[in-house]
Amino acid sequence: MFFTPVFYQSANDNSKSSSNPTNEIAKLEQNNPNPFMESTVIKFYIPSYSLNAVIKVYSMSGIEMKSFNIEAKGNGAINVSGNTFAPGTYVYTLIIDGKQVYSKYMTLTK
Repeated sequence: MFFTPVFYQSANDNSKSSSNPTNEIAKLEQNNPNPFMESTVIKFYIPSYSLNAVIKVYSMSGIEMKSFNIEAKGNGAINVSGNTFAPGTYVYTLIIDGKQVYSKYMTLTK
């Protein structure tokens, strides 16, 4: 499996969508701290029009390592434990209604 991360989304991508009547735009922040040892926090914003949202963590070879289902709309955060992964760099991706919206890198050190 090959994974191609998406690192940005134009504000215009959602602005005229009929599924986005409020012109809200999803956001995915850089994890903090980064790099991290024990745990890190990923903050995000899920628009109210979204039907489902998930943040997936992938290895650099494209293997899905972890998936976080996001139930609530609006601002939120997830805590990622360093005990879950081996040291290295990972890509985390916000997926809303089946579409990759944003991706960012995070680095785990031990």
